[in-house]
Amino acid sequence: MDEDGTLKTKKPAKKGRAIVEVDTDGGYVMSEEKIEESEEIKMFDKFIEDLKKLCCDQ
Repeated sequence: MDEDGTLKTKKPAKKGRAIVEVDTDGGYVMSEEKIEESEEIKMFDKFIEDLKKLCCDQ
C-alpha cells in the first residue's frame, strides 16, 4: 500500500519511488488514488496479468 503517496508521481520522484524503480524488480501499488505507472511500478490490478506472463513465457 502506498499510504504516504511516495509512488504516486514519476517526476519529481521521491526516494521511495526511486528505490522501487532502480533497486528492485518493481512493485505493485494498492491505492484508491491513481498513480503514474511505469514498467517497474504498476497498479495492483495488473499483478495477476503480469504473473501469468511470467509463468507462461518460460
